[in-house]
Amino acid sequence: MNKLKVIKRIMYGRNKFEMLRQKVLFLIIMDWIQQSMERINF
Repeated sequence: MNKLKVIKRIMYGRNKFEMLRQKVLFLIIMDWIQQSMERINF
């Protein structure tokens, strides 16, 4: 369950992984925004 390995595999994937890549990047960005918001709230 190594996130970095999965991300690298998707990043270096073929065009058929384009949708999955966008979904993963979206989830990473949303997670980062959520963490940033939590820091600001404290």
